[in-house]
Amino acid sequence: MLQGASSIGGRRLPTVIQEWLEVTTKAFTKLSEDFELPECTHIESVGDIPRNQPGAYISLTNEEHAGLVGVLTTDQGQKALTANMLGMELEEVAELDEGEIADCMREVANILAGMVKSLLTGGEDLKLGLPVYSLSPLQYGSSVRSEVAKVRAGEHTFAIVIILGPTKSGVGAAGRKESAA
Repeated sequence: MLQGASSIGGRRLPTVIQEWLEVTTKAFTKLSEDFELPECTHIESVGDIPRNQPGAYISLTNEEHAGLVGVLTTDQGQKALTANMLGMELEEVAELDEGEIADCMREVANILAGMVKSLLTGGEDLKLGLPVYSLSPLQYGSSVRSEVAKVRAGEHTFAIVIILGPTKSGVGAAGRKESAA
């Protein structure tokens, strides 16, 4: 194993993150179709979570994985997503307060995580947490890794975020203590 890399269930953490990122990006593409957003195109995968974009996150956990799935975008991207989700015009969304936009973003994260859960496990094993909304990136420890895929839908760019590490106990399904070295 590479020095500095963690493992989960015998697989290197970067491999697991890439799998989750691919599945989450596919799920977001399907979600954007359901919300009748313009066609999604994958722009690039980057390691850093954008510092200037608010968004919503939700946890997905099981015996091996402790992770978060997130959707971040600009204020205008959030309004466009909200408008399409609620079947409203952008002018109508402009009348909504920030709390209502945040509620919609949390619901987007919840729907996205449900889709990811189904695609990763067939709906079994992974547990969903409660979605949270944040105006800034979440902070996490050194044993945790993150990956970001930038996706464009129409004129808006969305950051699809995966934050993943060993479970709180650090014990994977095989019963081995996971290394964060």
